[in-house]
Amino acid sequence: MPAVSSSPNSPAPVQTLAPPLARRMASMAYEALLLFGVLFISDYLFDTLTQSRHGLMLRRERMIWETLIMAIYFGWFWSQGRQTLPMKVWHLAIVEADGRALSPARAVLRFLVALATYLPGFATYTLTRDYLPIGQCLAIICIATLMVPLWARLDPQRQFLHDRLLGTRMIEAGRQKAADPSRAQ
Repeated sequence: MPAVSSSPNSPAPVQTLAPPLARRMASMAYEALLLFGVLFISDYLFDTLTQSRHGLMLRRERMIWETLIMAIYFGWFWSQGRQTLPMKVWHLAIVEADGRALSPARAVLRFLVALATYLPGFATYTLTRDYLPIGQCLAIICIATLMVPLWARLDPQRQFLHDRLLGTRMIEAGRQKAADPSRAQ
């Protein structure tokens, strides 16, 4: 069980250790599946409004649109209920260091900083894709992507880099125990 710390001014005890990395990564994989659907619908709307005929038309604008949609998605869920659907399934929540819920602006900032932790790998790929074989370029992206969970493994409180930088935390959300009908008296 993660260690819990409490201060007199905090609204709730705050765990000092993050949930297991495997559970957080499983939640991220589930989140990717849901985001596929969200971005599919938002791209359909983008294509309808801009009359673009294929995914490479208005490429830069499309990337900005998708980033905006994801920022709204995460900003809404992290600030309102502190959880997206995959986080609810995996019993995870995002809170400030003192246990309070994130403000909408803080939630969007967390998303942008988290996104920025993946940018070095994609920037390296962009700079080397014309000079290296595709296999090496993909290896660069994979290594850079694995640096994010590696940071969490090396961090004393197992927090991701973006949580460490912003003072936010991923914690275990309370689990509801199902009532066992055989124990009812």
